[in-house]
Amino acid sequence: GRQEINYGGQRLIGALDWLQQARSFDAVRVDWMKDQTGARFFYSPLSEVRSGQSFDQSLLVGYGRVNHVLSGMLGLYAIYVTDNDTLKTDQGTFGLRQAGRTGRFDYRVESYYQTGKTLGQDNSAFMVGARAGATFGKFTAALWYDYLSGDGDPNDGKLEVFNTLFATNHKFYGYADLFLNIPLDTGGRGLQDLQLATGYAITDKARVELDFHVFRTAQQGSLSSNRFGEEIDLVGHYRFDEHLSVQGGGAYVFQGPALAEIGRLSRDMTWLYLMLDVTF
Repeated sequence: GRQEINYGGQRLIGALDWLQQARSFDAVRVDWMKDQTGARFFYSPLSEVRSGQSFDQSLLVGYGRVNHVLSGMLGLYAIYVTDNDTLKTDQGTFGLRQAGRTGRFDYRVESYYQTGKTLGQDNSAFMVGARAGATFGKFTAALWYDYLSGDGDPNDGKLEVFNTLFATNHKFYGYADLFLNIPLDTGGRGLQDLQLATGYAITDKARVELDFHVFRTAQQGSLSSNRFGEEIDLVGHYRFDEHLSVQGGGAYVFQGPALAEIGRLSRDMTWLYLMLDVTF
């Protein structure tokens, strides 16, 4: 039936709860887990007919999880997307994610590779990412770096840009949401994201977070610069009780030449929000 599915931090498969149109799948799912170790599989026919055209898109996912590995969890992915009609896609994504915590320190490392055919072109793309964090009393800090491969020559018949598939990218690439749809939002140039994330618990109910991103292309290609820009995010959270919480904040983006040249952002950007969460 129709369901939300989240795997491994939502890097490739997530519900996208942040947007007003969250993501769900019409899928058949089989799970086998014991002590958080096991496997999950699901199949979803993504689309059959759209605007009178046949697409015949489908998604098949295998996800394995092993607990108690290096003080954390190891996740293994095999994701297969096929479109036998208009989009001519036969793509596989394979990889792993290891995340854990020991004492006051936490970490994450992950790597994925895409192969097959996408839009009728041979596909060879990859993504790697790493994160290291620490907690000092009420203060937390983390440094992470993600590299998503890009395509320097879109006319060579080979597609080398990494596609984040069904990810919840809002969690990773800044609150301004400049990179929700990758590779479309990067102009196919890929993405490098270096982030410093900090947080401070003012009380048991209140917390403030300050993040800084440095965005660059993975492939500059014909662009005059590889600089997408930089972003500062400031967010505050307050929980009244288990059913009611409020958060608000803002983002400021220092626009870089590459964002302007791919038609995404022509000047610096400010974005503010206020959100009330009610659960029943």
